[in-house]
Amino acid sequence: MKFLLLLVLILTGYQTIAQQADSLKSKLQVYGSLDVYYGYDFNEPDSRERPYFLYSHTKHNNISINTAVLGVRYENDFLRGTVALLAGDYSVRNYAAEEQLFQNIYEAYVGVKLSENLWLDAGVFSSHIGIEGGVGPGNPTLTRSLVAHSSPFYESGIKLGYQLNEKWFFSALILNGWQNISETNNAKALGTQITFQPQSNLTLNSSTFIGEGNNAPDNLESFRFFHNFYLIWEPTSKVYLAFAFDVGTDKLETRANGEYQNWLGTSLITNYQLTSKWKLIGRLEYFDDPGNVIFTDNSVTGPNLTGISAGADFSPVPNLYFRTEGKYFSGNGDLFEKKGEMTTDSNFAIFTSLGILF
Repeated sequence: MKFLLLLVLILTGYQTIAQQADSLKSKLQVYGSLDVYYGYDFNEPDSRERPYFLYSHTKHNNISINTAVLGVRYENDFLRGTVALLAGDYSVRNYAAEEQLFQNIYEAYVGVKLSENLWLDAGVFSSHIGIEGGVGPGNPTLTRSLVAHSSPFYESGIKLGYQLNEKWFFSALILNGWQNISETNNAKALGTQITFQPQSNLTLNSSTFIGEGNNAPDNLESFRFFHNFYLIWEPTSKVYLAFAFDVGTDKLETRANGEYQNWLGTSLITNYQLTSKWKLIGRLEYFDDPGNVIFTDNSVTGPNLTGISAGADFSPVPNLYFRTEGKYFSGNGDLFEKKGEMTTDSNFAIFTSLGILF
C-alpha cells in the first residue's frame, strides 16, 4: 500500500513538473537576425574603414557581418525577461568603450507587471529614442541615418512603462548614462517617452534625455539635455513616411570654456511598396554640430553634413531581405578619409545586404 502511494506521488509530481515545463516552453520565444553586407566606399580609404561617427556597416570593400543576434524571450501575465547576444561590425565599434564582459550584449533585462498595463523593466534594453534600431533587417533603410548614429542605440537602467490605452504610451527611465552599460561615474540620467497613435497608420513620438551625457569622470562638470521627435505616417498600404528631428544642448567643463553647445539633426525617410516583393527606399538628412559635441574630431570645427540615400529592397519570402543602397554625404569639413592618406568633404558609398529576421 505504501509503495502504491509513493508511486502515485512520484507520478503526480512528474506530471506537475512536465506540465510546468510545457507551460514554460510555450511562453519562451527564440528570436534573432543576421545582416550580412558588402560596402564599397568610392573614396577608397586606406584604412578600409568608414568614418568614425558611423557605427554600422563600417567596412570598405569587405563582405562582413553587421549584426548577428540570437536571443530568447519569456513572458507570462506578471513577469517577462529577455536575454540576447550580439556580434558583428556594429558591436565592435558601438561597444568599444564597454567592458569586455558587456561587448556582446544586445538585450538583457527582466520586467515585472506592477498593475494593469504598467511594467517595470531593469537591465539592458533598446533605446527609447528614435525610429531606427541597431538590428538591420527590421529598419526602414539598409543603413542608419545620422540622427540614429548620434543618439543611443541601447541603454542600461530602469524603465517604467504604461500603456494607457490603444493610443497613448508613457515611459520614464533612470539610466546609467548616454549609451553605456558599465557605469563610468556616480551620475545618473533621466529619460521620458510619450507615444501617441491617434489612428493605426499614424504615430507621433517625443523622447527626452536629461543628465550627464558624456560619461565623464566625476571631477568634470557635464550636463546634457536632448529631445527627439518623430512621426511615422502610412497614408496607404504602399507608402511609408517617417520624419525625425533631434536637438540637444551639452555642457562639458573641458569643452568651449565650459559653455553649452547645441546640435541638431533631421531625417526624412520614404518607402514605396512597388509590388508584394519589391520596395523602393529614399532618405534625406541633415546634421549640424557647431560645438563638436557629437563629431568629436576637432580637426574640423563645427561640422555639418547633408545626406541623400536611395535604394531598393527585395523580399522573396517573409523575413528575408535583399537590400541595396547608395549613400552620398556632403559637408563643410574634411570628415572623410580618402585614398593616399588624404581627406575630403564628400563621400559616396554603395551597400548590399542579405538579412533574415526571425
